[in-house]
Amino acid sequence: METKMIRLLSKDKQVRIFMIDNTSLVSNLIEQQQINKVCQETLAKTFTISNLLCGLLEGNQRLSIQMVCSNSSESIRCEVDSSGNVNGYCSKALLESKADTIAELIGGRGYIRITKGSETGSMYTGCVDMPYQNITGDFSNYFRKSEQLYTAFQCYYDCDKSQKVVRSRGFLIQLMPFAPEEHLTKWTGWIDEHKMMIEQLPLEQLIPKVFKVADIMAIQPIRLFCGCSREMFYGMINSLGEKELSDIISKKQTVEMNCGICGKSYSFPYNEVAGLIMGG
Repeated sequence: METKMIRLLSKDKQVRIFMIDNTSLVSNLIEQQQINKVCQETLAKTFTISNLLCGLLEGNQRLSIQMVCSNSSESIRCEVDSSGNVNGYCSKALLESKADTIAELIGGRGYIRITKGSETGSMYTGCVDMPYQNITGDFSNYFRKSEQLYTAFQCYYDCDKSQKVVRSRGFLIQLMPFAPEEHLTKWTGWIDEHKMMIEQLPLEQLIPKVFKVADIMAIQPIRLFCGCSREMFYGMINSLGEKELSDIISKKQTVEMNCGICGKSYSFPYNEVAGLIMGG
């Protein structure tokens, strides 16, 4: 599943703007995990911002992004790389959270940890607290404190009464080196003024209407990706106890296994299980 991120640069070369409509990706991601409404929105916004960060990567760089709540067992992890491969998932504890709001879910001791890796093996990790408890403000705070980059994020997320994702969009606004800080305020204010169009119009139509003082620098594919496969679970099946394997085959049962990263489910019927045991 794939979408596209549009990367813009203001005509005065002071600000870069990335925008993405990843409704299909977020919808697919949430369908793979049983998530309540608050966790759903938290994952959607964290994942959307992570998608936007692909545009800041070069070469074969990759990012591992963690949003950790005050209860450290409650977290969201997203993996992205410079090729536009993205994924995200919630910890089991977060899926079981009863929080009524994002602020309550994050709590007073939440933090963001981002690890950047490259093909040379070098790694850098930044860790910053979440004083705003609202995802977008906290990621802006992360970039200001950890990266010394003035950056703003805006996310537009909505779901219907059945919690089906209706809309997921995101914007990154970042000052270029030595650009005055007021340019960031100007652009975020401009986007707020045109909120209705930004929520409703296709991204391509926004450029001449809202971003006409910016040029398209690149259109980058962003795809939901996980390297899991059926073969990865063969070892887990072979590691099941002898009695359990015998019962599966004799009772003609099917083994269900889920990828812990993307949530994809794999089914192994009893005859395939028998073949794996004989082959092993």
